[in-house]
Order: sequence, then structure tokens, then C-alpha cells
Amino acid sequence: MSLEALHDDLLGYVKRGEFAQGIEAFYADDVTQQINNDEVKTGMKQLAEAEYEYQGKVTSLDKVEVFARAIDDRGDDTGVIMYEVQMVWQHADQGHVNIEQAVVERWKNGKITSIRFYGAQ
Repeated sequence: MSLEALHDDLLGYVKRGEFAQGIEAFYADDVTQQINNDEVKTGMKQLAEAEYEYQGKVTSLDKVEVFARAIDDRGDDTGVIMYEVQMVWQHADQGHVNIEQAVVERWKNGKITSIRFYGAQ
């Protein structure tokens, strides 16, 4: 499967509001994640657990729109994907959430090994 097809599958999870399930399906066990300059978090299981907790309080997913995407597919489901996205949802504790961000994902063997969010709140 191409890196583009894998990413399309991941975006399907996001567009359905299944953020945690997407993490379980596409993140490597030892993935690293960083939001802006915050502390780096490591581990698919820990990230998925935190996302399940957050996702449980999302009352509606109003918008997920990818504006631009660049894919450096190096074969064997390995490469880098960069994209801009806007996501809007309602959250039981936070109310209206509107996130506009750029994302850089590093893939190896069909799994995200590193993901960084720029501009996320």
C-alpha cells in the first residue's frame, strides 16, 4: 500500500472522530509526539489512553479539513508526510475547540514513528 493510501486511512479515523483508534492503528509502539515546543511524549499505548479519555468528552465533531499535503514516499511504506489541517469540535469541558495546525509525520514500515504538531492549541 502506498504512503498516501495509508495516510488516507488514518485521516478516515480522524474524520470519524476516532482519534484514539487511529493512534492504535497507525502509530508505532515507540512513537514520539510533540505539540509545538511542549515536552515530547513517547509510546503508542500512553498516547492512545490519553486520547480515549479526551475523545470521550467530544460531544460533536464539526469539521476536519486538510488544506495541503506533501508526501515524500520512499517506498516500503516509509517516508514523511506534511499537511495543514483545521479541526473543529465541541468538548464537554472545553466548549468550542478550533485547531488550525501543520503536522509532520515520519513513517517507517507503515507506522508513524514521530509526529509533531505546529500551531496546535
